[in-house]
Amino acid sequence: MLGFGKKKLLIDDAVAVASPVAGRLLALDEVPDPVISRGMMGPGFAVDPESGRFCSPVDGTIVLIAKAAHAVGIRTANGAVIMLHAGLGSVSLCGEGIRCRLAEGERVITGQPVLEVDLELLRARVPSLISPVIVANGDDYEVEGPFLDAVGSDPVVLVRRR
Repeated sequence: MLGFGKKKLLIDDAVAVASPVAGRLLALDEVPDPVISRGMMGPGFAVDPESGRFCSPVDGTIVLIAKAAHAVGIRTANGAVIMLHAGLGSVSLCGEGIRCRLAEGERVITGQPVLEVDLELLRARVPSLISPVIVANGDDYEVEGPFLDAVGSDPVVLVRRR
């Protein structure tokens, strides 16, 4: 059986990017931020989180932790940098309500906790809890998806070097 009509098998350097947190998956054009919704930060997807436990969406190395701890960058084996954002406008909180559990240079695996987010605090103080997951260096990569019907650790996007 060849699997016609199914998602492509991963036979190249594709990296599967999972949702970092349980919640409703969204295409970027549904994000209430014009820079993100127009893809100006790069391709990807977003999630409206149901929990404050944000996990790594990929295997890789932490290459950036924003001063406000609201964003984390993870470099994958194929060189893609996946940026995980907690909410929109959360940079203004200067780290209040968000705790990063790791340090730059640490290796992570998909599903490993990265951020602890106080969703109630954010809900009261930022424009939206919607949390983007962006391929920061997307010009160098093909991004397939988003597969908005993904559940659990299923890939939401696949990222391949061009």
